[in-house]
Amino acid sequence: WGDGEGNSVEFRRLLGLFIDVCAASEEAQRGGVLHGELKPGNIMLGQYGETLVVDWGLAKVKGREDSVAHTDETTLRPSRDSGSVPTQMGSIMGTPAFMPPEQAIGNLDQLGPKSDIYSLGATLYYLLAGRRPIDSSSIDTVLRAVRCGDFPNPRAVNPSTPKPLEAICLKAMSLNIEDRYAAPLELAEDIQRWLGDEPVAAYAEPWTVTTQRWIRRHQTAAASFAVLLVAGLVALATSTVLIGRAQRETVAALSKERAAHEEADRQRDIADIKSEESEQRRLEAVQLQQEADTQQRLAEAASLKNRRISASLAYERGRQEGENGNTAMGLNW
Repeated sequence: WGDGEGNSVEFRRLLGLFIDVCAASEEAQRGGVLHGELKPGNIMLGQYGETLVVDWGLAKVKGREDSVAHTDETTLRPSRDSGSVPTQMGSIMGTPAFMPPEQAIGNLDQLGPKSDIYSLGATLYYLLAGRRPIDSSSIDTVLRAVRCGDFPNPRAVNPSTPKPLEAICLKAMSLNIEDRYAAPLELAEDIQRWLGDEPVAAYAEPWTVTTQRWIRRHQTAAASFAVLLVAGLVALATSTVLIGRAQRETVAALSKERAAHEEADRQRDIADIKSEESEQRRLEAVQLQQEADTQQRLAEAASLKNRRISASLAYERGRQEGENGNTAMGLNW
């Protein structure tokens, strides 16, 4: 698949066939059989649409030797070959591009159920990226890359690969044997979870994806929640506007009241100043009146004194005139 449609009918059908392969591998392992050569070229469709896993020539069987005949039926991906040729280098047998690292190293004593898990992961890689994990024509280059797990992630080859499926693929192809799925059935269950729009064990999905899934499954509740949320936001916005308006009115009223108090205080201060000035002028008028009264008394006293002096002088003059015998003149004085 290469059209970027991770949920296309054809792609989901291929994943369903891959689950069938996992089921076949699980059944074989329960019977003590390891396939040892799982790859797209060994997965075929029967004439009734059933999934067949063929070429059991490299299978390891506990306690006996088995062989399964080849068939001439159609491969899972007829549009593209697996791109590998079985090879034998010393004790290394199998297809390099799909063999697990322990097999590529030659540690055959480490081969076990999880070795087929790796090959299943490499097959899943082929479905996701549309090519082998290590795409080289050199067998030595492929073996070196397999031994150290040096291959690009599926999304690096095909960016439209869903992240959970990439995580499933990389877990199955872990370089460390213990990090792989314990059994083909666990790998198949993770694929089924993805097909069922469930969280997969191999991928820690972000909360946004979990939320989107919940919304998809609870559209009525989500719609109701959205309505309530919008109503709540509208009510909150309305309340905010009303509260803001009330606050502005309160501030304006307080400002007006404060201004009125300040104006009253100012008028009171002016009145106090004017009252003080009036009292000062009254005191000054009283002082001036007192000074005028004093001047008047002094003037009257001086006038009385002058009259007394004049009378005394007139009397003395009259007396002298009388003594001089000028009685008439003395009487005039």
